[in-house]
Amino acid sequence: MTIGDDDICPKRIRNLFKCVKNIAEWVPFRVQVDILLQREFDEYSSQCQHCKGIYLKDLKHCITRHHLKLSSSQLKKLFYDVDQNFTGCLEYDGYVSLYNKISNIQTSIDSSYLDSLLQSYSNDWKKINIDELKEFFTKEQKIKISFQQISDIVLRNSLDTLRHYETQAYFTRTEFIDYLFSKENSIWNEFCSDVTHDMNQPLNHYFIASSHNTYLTGDQFKSESSVECYIRCLRLGCRCIECEYLFKNKDIY
Repeated sequence: MTIGDDDICPKRIRNLFKCVKNIAEWVPFRVQVDILLQREFDEYSSQCQHCKGIYLKDLKHCITRHHLKLSSSQLKKLFYDVDQNFTGCLEYDGYVSLYNKISNIQTSIDSSYLDSLLQSYSNDWKKINIDELKEFFTKEQKIKISFQQISDIVLRNSLDTLRHYETQAYFTRTEFIDYLFSKENSIWNEFCSDVTHDMNQPLNHYFIASSHNTYLTGDQFKSESSVECYIRCLRLGCRCIECEYLFKNKDIY
């Protein structure tokens, strides 16, 4: 792309980044997970010299990155459940299968609850149509929503590109659960994420608030308390401190 005007070029670049961001926000949650897994697989498989895959030892780093609690013995068992040929190396499909197995273990309680929730609104527990979704949104989500809005939500989050040819839109079980945990269904109002204030001033021009744990010299459970922590924060530019008073035997600490 060639742009002659130097003033237009930065604006075009900013608009392109906005377009990419907007597209990423409306990508179905499951597709976002697939993109993340593909990136991780490419990152770790590039380090493997003997196969285009991931070794067991590399998976420990992946588990840590996803904040999944799994012992080495559990990981090893799941690894060889997927690697049935005992090659010691997982290709991409095997890596995805392993991730899904681990996710199912981590969310087994939530999954049973969500299944019961789906069954309470759906006549067919494998999917939920827009009539049933409207009842779900009204009773569970406490929101007023039209059938057209529900249909748009389903089409945006559907994994089947031909779904819009169906006589009635619907979510599969996987799509329904993915939507519940997606950014689009977040309780957070994205309007509050917009920064409207001038953030180009020096740091000490702003009222930076401290935490009520500011007095701790280390972690929250074992560390000592000290007023020196407050002094350090004030010297670093903090303008608003939160003090916590603990009463014990009529003395103030």
